[in-house]
Amino acid sequence: MKRFFGKRAVILSMILTAAGQCLAALPQEMLALAFVPLALTGAIVCEAQSSSGQTGASTATNSTSQAASSAPAQPAAQAPPAQSASSPAPLPTPSMSGPLQSAPPHEIQGGKIAVNGILSGMGWTEGNHVAGDNATHYDVTNAQVFVQKVNGWWQFYLQGGAYNLPAIGVPFLSTADTVKDFYGPFPQGYLKLVKGNFNAEIGALPTLIGAEYTFSFENMNIERGLLWNQENAVNKGI
Repeated sequence: MKRFFGKRAVILSMILTAAGQCLAALPQEMLALAFVPLALTGAIVCEAQSSSGQTGASTATNSTSQAASSAPAQPAAQAPPAQSASSPAPLPTPSMSGPLQSAPPHEIQGGKIAVNGILSGMGWTEGNHVAGDNATHYDVTNAQVFVQKVNGWWQFYLQGGAYNLPAIGVPFLSTADTVKDFYGPFPQGYLKLVKGNFNAEIGALPTLIGAEYTFSFENMNIERGLLWNQENAVNKGI
């Protein structure tokens, strides 16, 4: 590399020396005319360089725009999926003692009517049973359906099916005999008329007194004290 540039430098210096000697021999008028093409040549060279620079800039700009256009488009952010409708909340009827809670009802007629139910059974054996009673028993305690309407100016509640009312210290009564001897296949049901904060209920109404509810599925434990046998469980009226 050093030899290559060294030879070039020697040749260039020789050319410049010879050109200087030639120019020195020419008159001043000829020198002025000689400098005109040199100036034009320099202007053309500068213009060519600027044009090439602009071309390079435009080429770079075009390359950048082409690269941007050829780049794969980023996928649009997907909208979060719509939240599914929440299941209906458990209804207050039939009432239950905590921590028991009824399952959310099934809604029909566009949510105007709610349907729910209960199915349960029991079985036990004992060594010190009441005289005349069997030591072992098993039966269905609840097989009931609840249909109700809780919106609007008129509402209703209907409870129907089989049930048992077990109590401690008394002989066992089968579910079939309990339904026949107590409240029948529709133990509770009423029509409710609502006007603002006022309402009136007509039919077989659940009790409003006592620490225990009437049916076994409504209670956490089965106690049935002496006072339970003296309170009204189902009220018929208004």
